[in-house]
Amino acid sequence: MADPTRSRLPPWADVLLSLALFAATVACAIHYHWAARDLLWSLWISSLSVGYFTIVVAIAASLVTGRLLIGARKADGSPGKQGAPSVLAAVMLVPVLFIFHFSVLTLVYALLTGLSLFASFSPFAKGRTEGSVARYVRTILINLPASLFLLSFFTIHFGGFHLVHGLFLNFFFPLVGEPGNAHPDGTFPPIWSYVLLAAQRYWPVIAASAIAQAENIVRSATKQDEAAMTGPYRNVVKMHLMIFVIAFLGAFKLDTPILYATLLVYFFPWELLREQRTNRVAEEKPAERPAVAPVSAQPGSDRPLS
Repeated sequence: MADPTRSRLPPWADVLLSLALFAATVACAIHYHWAARDLLWSLWISSLSVGYFTIVVAIAASLVTGRLLIGARKADGSPGKQGAPSVLAAVMLVPVLFIFHFSVLTLVYALLTGLSLFASFSPFAKGRTEGSVARYVRTILINLPASLFLLSFFTIHFGGFHLVHGLFLNFFFPLVGEPGNAHPDGTFPPIWSYVLLAAQRYWPVIAASAIAQAENIVRSATKQDEAAMTGPYRNVVKMHLMIFVIAFLGAFKLDTPILYATLLVYFFPWELLREQRTNRVAEEKPAERPAVAPVSAQPGSDRPLS
């Protein structure tokens, strides 16, 4: 079975695109005299920005199309019950109340959840959605609170991964402050200081990563399945491994060209090799023979059971 996040490009075009993005990134690295620190932070900011953008696109698309990523699709991928996002939003009201207590935020979320339940189950609301505009508004009302909760969850969860990575990176390869110190005044700088400075310096890698992930971004806007969420997290794992490799090479003061060569590992479409291997194994697997009934159970057989 093919990987659901694979590009629709032909294999040769996928490889050529990866090599072109690798060459463009190396050209920028040579032009700006990037070292190990710069490569590490460029991978960090590209994973955060492109991955989070993919998640936001998926949630926004599911909001306007009515195909919520969680709880509104059947096992075969077809749309599930229309009230599922509203039920999900109502269930999520419990952790919202536990975290924010009886605050204004909790009250607003509760009101949106009530509107979502009303739009989902009320015969009055269902009877007034004949027009396309009315159906569109009703779809947004149904999905809005659950979509806001998912956006908040992935902002904290996905952003938290990169925050921890950023703190460790800034300790050993400081982007802000001095080596071995979080900040000149001894405090940890806000995450926005990492994001803004890294985006300003390493935007070419962000652009290259966005092009490399373009098919996945489009898929997240059109398919709205779980693969839209797992793709950015797979890139986090790849980034984590690349950080160890580049940090190890940088610690031994290896030549800069060797560091640049490691970017090929980051841009190369490894999923393409896995997909081709999976397809080859599926083709080589012998077809299962139908089970043969016992002789005594075959039609027309008069032989007694032994």
